[in-house]
Amino acid sequence: MKDLLDKAIVIAVESHSGQINNLGDPYILHPLRMMLKASTLDEKIIAILHDVIEKTETDFQYLRNAGFSDKIIVAVDALSKRTGESYDKYIARVGKNQLAKTIKVLDLKDNMYSLIVDQVEQKKSDQYLKYQTALDKLI
Repeated sequence: MKDLLDKAIVIAVESHSGQINNLGDPYILHPLRMMLKASTLDEKIIAILHDVIEKTETDFQYLRNAGFSDKIIVAVDALSKRTGESYDKYIARVGKNQLAKTIKVLDLKDNMYSLIVDQVEQKKSDQYLKYQTALDKLI
């Protein structure tokens, strides 16, 4: 199973290659920070893969072919916001899958930390409040 974590890390690094976050840092640092805070092996795999569907060209078939279990794929799917889906509906959907919920809490905390580091302008402070509200709904 540890081989799957190694595989997940490689997929995430390759998929997010060249992406930069709002602070100008490589985007991959975000899922890596989450992975390091996750407790179980499944959580670590889901954390590192949590944005590959939504933010890259990677698809679920690729993850299946790479050998990831249905449990992992279902959680990554739950974490992938749908086009046109409201944020509240997305958070409610995430909350129905315990693994996804656990990872989303890590995601929200990391996103909120990034906003604090970025000197919190007014627009970002609204985003911080959005993340805090979602976090409160999940924990």
